Amino acid sequence: MKLTGALAGFAGLNILLGFTTHWYIITTLGPGSETDALFGGIAIPAVMLAIFSDTLTNVLVPLLSTEEDNAFPGQAWTFFQGVALFHLILVVLFFTTASIWTPWFFPGFDAETKSLTVVLIRIQLVGMLGTALVAVLTSACYSRQRFLIVEVSAIVSAVIGLGLLVWCLPKYGVEAAAWIMVLRVLIQTLSLIPVLGSYKKPDWNSNIVKEAWRRLRPLLIGTSYYKTDRILDRFFASMAPSGGLSLLHLAQQIFSAGHQLLNKSISNPIVPILSQDAHSGKWEAHRKHVINRIVWMLGLSIAAVSVLYWAGHPILALLFGHGKFPSGSIDTLWWIMVILGAAFIARSASQILTVSFYSRGNTRIPIIIGSIGYTLGIPLRIGLFYLYGLTGIVLAISIQAILNGTA
Repeated sequence: MKLTGALAGFAGLNILLGFTTHWYIITTLGPGSETDALFGGIAIPAVMLAIFSDTLTNVLVPLLSTEEDNAFPGQAWTFFQGVALFHLILVVLFFTTASIWTPWFFPGFDAETKSLTVVLIRIQLVGMLGTALVAVLTSACYSRQRFLIVEVSAIVSAVIGLGLLVWCLPKYGVEAAAWIMVLRVLIQTLSLIPVLGSYKKPDWNSNIVKEAWRRLRPLLIGTSYYKTDRILDRFFASMAPSGGLSLLHLAQQIFSAGHQLLNKSISNPIVPILSQDAHSGKWEAHRKHVINRIVWMLGLSIAAVSVLYWAGHPILALLFGHGKFPSGSIDTLWWIMVILGAAFIARSASQILTVSFYSRGNTRIPIIIGSIGYTLGIPLRIGLFYLYGLTGIVLAISIQAILNGTA
C-alpha cells in the first residue's frame, strides 16, 4: 500500500505536469488550425509507438521479471539496442516520406495546415526514437520493481520542458512546442540509461530474445491493425470545424492522464507479481490478485466519471475560461468528456484483464478481442460521424471500448 500511495503521488504530479503542458499550449494558441496540426500530427508517431514500443513493453516486463540479476544487464542491453536500431530505420523512412502520406490522413485540413502538419510530424518523429528507448528502460525498471525512478525522471524532464515552453511558445510558436516535447524525451532517456548497468554487446540468439519474438508476433500483427484507431479518429476529426480535432485530443489526453495514474499505481505494480505467480503455477493467487485490482479499477474510474458529470463543467470553465479558449469550446469539451467517460471505465477494468493474459504469456486473446472491437468500430465511426459529426466519433469510441471490455 505504501508503494501504491507513493506511485499514485508521483504519477499524479507527473500527469499534472503533462496536463499543464497541454493546457498552456491550447490556452495560449487557442483551439484552431495550429493546435489541430500539432495534436493531429502527434497521432502518427503515437500509433507507431503503440504498435511497436508499447507492445514490446507488455512482453518485456513479464520476461525480464524472471531473469536472474547477473543475466539481466545483458538481456536488457540487447533489447535496448535492438529497439534503437529498428526505430531509427522507421524514423528515417517516415521522415523522408512525410510530405507524401500526411495529406491523406487529414483530408479536412486546408493546404497551409497540411504543410504545417508535415513539419510538426517530422519533428515529433525524431522524438519517437527517444520515446521507444524510454519504453525499454521503463520495462527494465518495472521488471526490477524500481517504479519510482521512472516517475522521478519523468517529473524532472517535464519541469524542464514546461519552463522552456512558457518561455518559447509565445515567441516562437507551435514548432517550439514540438521541439520541447522531443527534448523532454531525450532528458528522460539519459536519466534512465544507468538502470541497464555496464554496457553489454547484444546477444540476438539468446533464449529470451527468441521467446520475446514468439510473444511479439501475434501482438504486432493485431496491434498493427486495431491501434490505428487514433489515426482514424483524427481522419474524421480533421473534417470537423477548426479546433474540433484539438478538443477531441484534449479530452482524450485528460482521460489518458487518468489511465496513466490508475495504471502506474494499480496495474503496473501487479505485473511482476502476476508473472511470478504464473511462472510458479500459483493460479489461485493469480486469480485473486486480478479480481482485487479489477475492483479497484472499477471503483476509482466510476468515481472519477461521476465527479466529471456533476462538477466537470465548472472545473473546465475555471481551467480553460481565459486566454484564447472560446467559452463555447468549454461546452463542447465537457460533452466530449462525458461521452468518453464510458470508455474510460471500460478500458480501466479491461487493462487488468489484458496484463493478466500477458503475464501468462498469452498474447493472442487480447489481440483477437481488440481486433474484433476495432472492426466493429469502423462502420460505427463512419455512420455516427455522418449523423452527428464530432459527437458521433466520440460515441463510436465509447461503444468500441465497451465492446472490448465486455467481450
